Amino acid sequence: MNGLRTDGRGWRDRGSALLIVLWSALVIAGLAAVVAGTVRTDLTVVRHQVAEAQARYLAQAGVLHGVLLLLADGDPVLLNDTVVGFDEADIRLHFADECGKVDLNTGWGDLLRRLVDGHAGDTAVAAAILDWRDPDSASGPGGAEDAQYRAAGRTHGARNGPFESVAELQQVLGVDARLMRALRSDVTVDCLNAGVDPLAASDTVLAAIPGLGADARRTFLAARQSYVAAGLRGSAPQLAGGGRYVTGSHGLAVEIRADAPSPGGGAVSWRAVIWLTGDGGLPFLFRAWERGGF
Repeated sequence: MNGLRTDGRGWRDRGSALLIVLWSALVIAGLAAVVAGTVRTDLTVVRHQVAEAQARYLAQAGVLHGVLLLLADGDPVLLNDTVVGFDEADIRLHFADECGKVDLNTGWGDLLRRLVDGHAGDTAVAAAILDWRDPDSASGPGGAEDAQYRAAGRTHGARNGPFESVAELQQVLGVDARLMRALRSDVTVDCLNAGVDPLAASDTVLAAIPGLGADARRTFLAARQSYVAAGLRGSAPQLAGGGRYVTGSHGLAVEIRADAPSPGGGAVSWRAVIWLTGDGGLPFLFRAWERGGF
């Protein structure tokens, strides 16, 4: 015989080999699909990261443009919100006078206490904030010093000194994420006044002024809205009943927030606080430079 198999075994061997080849091809095709899907996912992630980075840099550029506007105009109340265009994107700028906020270090204790109590619903938190900033180690009524922090399992105690930043509030006993979000826009460490400027204060801050009635607050807010709408022409409205808690601002400590459109349809925010120095060689100083949207 010539060696050819006639019992069908050769066909079976060739059939088995064909099945192996087909299964191998299917596995390879499956792997290729997985790799292609992973590559597409990676490319999508990279494109999103690039777009987010571009939005962040646009927001930062917006903040710097806001600084230039302040140096040219110097009146954040008048500027309020404005829109500037960069690279075919509209960047919204928001200006806030820091002296319309309660200073964590220099603000009147009862003003700070009322502001915090209104959000926390627990007087112990305001007492802990006041204990954090005061120079002694004696706990005030309901407050917190080192012993209370140790009892809560904290590795640190009270600073017994001034807050270095608003973010430091998160280290105070009783300040959780919810309270931090509620307080952050109404407190500062950059004004250095004991009171607040009512022309720049939020309704929440005005409501924290001891002895100020709701009717007086509403009357003032309506007058302030008309004053700003008129371009600050004429006499500025006066807050009746503010007493020692009203302190005028020189407009030298300003928060600038820039919102740039993000690829997801929202906005990427960047926030800075600057001091206007009046020095021609160094006209401003950055006190904060961080991502916004807190």
